Amino acid sequence: GSVLVLYTDGVSEAENERRDQFETDRLAAVVREHKDESATAIHDAIREALSNFVGKTPANDDSTMVVLKF
Repeated sequence: GSVLVLYTDGVSEAENERRDQFETDRLAAVVREHKDESATAIHDAIREALSNFVGKTPANDDSTMVVLKF
């Protein structure tokens, strides 16, 4: 049941229109909420949360993420 999420700073430092960052606390909360799902489902949940957070704000950095589940 272990989950490993590797990501670049483009994920944790993604900003919304108020210039708030997504940060690792939000990322960890999404992972905890979906920890019993597949790695693909966890990845999709993180991407959806990230998209909802930034809204229409253009990305200021690229983002890469890998989710592994053991």
